[in-house]
Order: sequence, then C-alpha cells, then structure tokens
Amino acid sequence: MIRHIALFRLKDEFNGMNKAEILSRIQHNVNHMREAISSIQYIEVCTHQQDATAVFNADDLCVLADFATQEDYHHYFHHPVHRDAAGFAAEVSSSVHAITYETIDYQAMAHQVKE
Repeated sequence: MIRHIALFRLKDEFNGMNKAEILSRIQHNVNHMREAISSIQYIEVCTHQQDATAVFNADDLCVLADFATQEDYHHYFHHPVHRDAAGFAAEVSSSVHAITYETIDYQAMAHQVKE
C-alpha cells in the first residue's frame, strides 16, 4: 500500500478568502477528488487541533491518501482533478511538505486472517 501525506501551513488570507473559507474549499476539492479519481482507496483532510501547550509551530492541515499500488498513486498524482486541487493548495499555502511511502495494509491483513 502507498500512503501519501501532504502538510500545509495556510496563508491567513487569499484573494478575499479567510483561513476558514480556504479550509472549506480544500475540503470540497478533496471530496471532488474522492469522487473523480478511482485509484484512491482512502483520502481525508485533517485539521490541526490547537494546543496552547505545544512547543512547536504546527501546520494547519494535512491530506492523507492511500493507494493500493505505486501505479495507482501515479494515476492520482497526474490526474487533472488532483492537479487543480494541488495547484489551489499551493497558492493558498505559505509552506507545503509531503511524504509518500510504502506501508503495510493492516486492514487487508486483518480481513485475510478472519477468513
């Protein structure tokens, strides 16, 4: 299984949109990707939960996506709907970091054990 995680620190404002509106648009874009890109097994947007005791600067949100194969990830990455969503996210962010890695699909393993 391939997991892709992208972290975004959003600008406070972009073209008249405040941070809450930007977050809403990103969520909309992710929902559209979920419907339009068949190679996505799982995708979600996670927003940072503010913690006054944190000793580090946190990003505002992450997008986490899972794919069955490297080919499925490449299909997603080059898909025009993802390109549009990623372009918007880059424009509204002051920083973007990402990691893509191979991991074990524990849910599939658990399902096989039950059979």
